[in-house]
Amino acid sequence: MASEGFTGVFDSGVGGLKVLAAARKLLPGEDFTYVFDRSHSPYGTRGAAYVRRRAIKITDMLVRMGAKAVVTACNTATAVAIDDLRARHPDVPIVGVEPPVASALAATREGESALILCTPLTASSDRLKRLVTDCPFSERAIVAPMPGLASLIEEKFAALGEIEGEIDGMLSAYDGRNVTAVALGCTHYYYVAATIAAHFGGVKAFGGAAVAAGRLRDELVSRDLLGGRGRVKYLYL
Repeated sequence: MASEGFTGVFDSGVGGLKVLAAARKLLPGEDFTYVFDRSHSPYGTRGAAYVRRRAIKITDMLVRMGAKAVVTACNTATAVAIDDLRARHPDVPIVGVEPPVASALAATREGESALILCTPLTASSDRLKRLVTDCPFSERAIVAPMPGLASLIEEKFAALGEIEGEIDGMLSAYDGRNVTAVALGCTHYYYVAATIAAHFGGVKAFGGAAVAAGRLRDELVSRDLLGGRGRVKYLYL
C-alpha cells in the first residue's frame, strides 16, 4: 500500500492548491490526486449538511481509488465534516486544515486584536468556536465571516489585482479595531494574503497550509506509508 497508494487532496476550487503545493514541497516523492469540486463551489456559503455530504462522497471516492491518506484542503469542510470522515474511514489518515488562530493570537499584545477571516459556515461552526476558546488570549480574537470573498477569488483567479478594492471594502468593517495579526481561515484567502495584510498596515497574515502538510508527513511516517514517484493527477467534479 505504501508504494502504490496516493494521497487525495480536495477542495471546492483553487484554494486547496496551496495546501497541495506545501505538501509536495515537504513530500516531493509522494503521489497526489487533487480533486476540484468546482460544480459545488463555494462550500463556505452552503449549509453544513450539504458540505458534509460532498466531503463524504469525495473521500469515499478517493479511498475506493486507492488513497492511503486524504487531506481536506478546505477550512469549511474540515470544520463541519472531518470528524465524520475519520469515523467513516478509521484506517485512513485524514488531515484537515484549520485557521491558525493560536499563531495569530500569539502575535498580539494587550489591547490588540487578531482577525480570524473565514467563510460564514466556518465562522458558525462549533469546531472554530472551540479552537478560539481553547487558545490563550482568546478575548483578542475577532471572528470575521467574509461572505462572497472565496467566490470572488475563484472567479477572478487570473486577475486578482482587479479585486483589491473590493477586498478593502470588505475589510473596512474592521478598521479601528487595532488589528495587528490575521488568521486566514479559508485556503482561497492565501492568494490575497498580501492585500489583506496591507489593508491593516502590513500586519502578519498567518496561513495553515504548511501546518497541514506537516501533519500529513507525520501521519505517513508514523504509519509507514511513505512511497511514490512524485506524480500528481487532477480530477474535476
